[in-house]
Amino acid sequence: MMGLMGSALKNLFWVICSPLFLVVLILLYIQYRRLRKMEMKTLGYTTNSIKNKMIKSSIYGIGVSLIGTILIILLGIGVNIKDFYFVLPLALILLLINIRYMCFSYGGSIISIISFFTGFPKINISSLIAIIGLLHLIESILIYLDGSNDHMPMVMENDKYELVGAFSMQRFWPIPFIILLGVSTSYNNNMSSWWPLLASKNYMYELAGAIAALGYGDMTCIYEPKVKSKIIAKRLFLYSITTIILSVISMKVIIFKLIGAVFCITCHEYLIKMSLKEEKEKTPIYIPPKEGVLVLEVMEKSPAHYMGLKRGDKIVAVNGYRVNSEGDIRYGLNMGSGECNIHILKDSRLSMRNYKKSIDRLGAFVISKDSKVVLQLSNNFSILKKIVNKFKKRKHAI
Repeated sequence: MMGLMGSALKNLFWVICSPLFLVVLILLYIQYRRLRKMEMKTLGYTTNSIKNKMIKSSIYGIGVSLIGTILIILLGIGVNIKDFYFVLPLALILLLINIRYMCFSYGGSIISIISFFTGFPKINISSLIAIIGLLHLIESILIYLDGSNDHMPMVMENDKYELVGAFSMQRFWPIPFIILLGVSTSYNNNMSSWWPLLASKNYMYELAGAIAALGYGDMTCIYEPKVKSKIIAKRLFLYSITTIILSVISMKVIIFKLIGAVFCITCHEYLIKMSLKEEKEKTPIYIPPKEGVLVLEVMEKSPAHYMGLKRGDKIVAVNGYRVNSEGDIRYGLNMGSGECNIHILKDSRLSMRNYKKSIDRLGAFVISKDSKVVLQLSNNFSILKKIVNKFKKRKHAI
């Protein structure tokens, strides 16, 4: 086992050095560049450089991938490439219906359920369920460690309060790992009585490198970003551990193949629905005041940062000019003569912060009752629906 583990880690090193890993990094770069454009359009500044985001994501991704590789070897999670001939096309079809259905939980579970009842396609259901659990275990660890980094402040539409402060979290990670790939149907007499635990002993297996990319996207108005990401990570961790346990049991008790597949898809959907319901029903923590503006985020090394402004501070005046919007702040800053004075109302107490230079930009994202950047809380983006609507518009135009 130790020799196999050493070979796996050596292969993992070569996977990281492969051109395919570079391709995944390029795809991640494209995603982070898209986010950078969104930040510039929304905030007027970026939360972090693309280079720093890429380095941080790669370190976390590779580090957590080591855990995934070790678990694959210890549990003996074997993969037959034919199992994915049906899962991947289905995942692409589901992606068109709803972008969140691209997750392996949906395609893998549906194929497993069909296979259980009809015998076609003939796949290793237990192994497929274990892979779903393992991928979500890796994701839960990454979300816990890195999910809230470089979050972006937003203004969200709310049914009760109209507008509220919110935070968008978008992270992407490269995931290089090693799998046990079934290459022959010859029986291997050298295998122990318990290993591989989640693979057919009727196959010969070899170590093979694989590369994936994981992404985390979420939005919250009822929690601080770090709190929300940790809540999601803990729920996902319990989901993944339960899934892996069900896959192990299903190797001995056949009905658990069906139970595991149904659990994967229904529980995954439940976690998403529960999170959306919480966001809609619980009270937001940052509600625009009737007078003044509320600080939602402070840019590092900005005048607002050096003045000690913090999230939740209520700015009521800038250089003696009362403010109720971003436009008022810009006007107040232009009124400064050699310095900047910010009046803050907190806990019914008025205090002043001073900056010894005249500035034209505060470096803080604020919300007010007149904020214009509005996002709706939704997780139902459909590519197919977008294409159909675009086709209908063209048809009406003709």
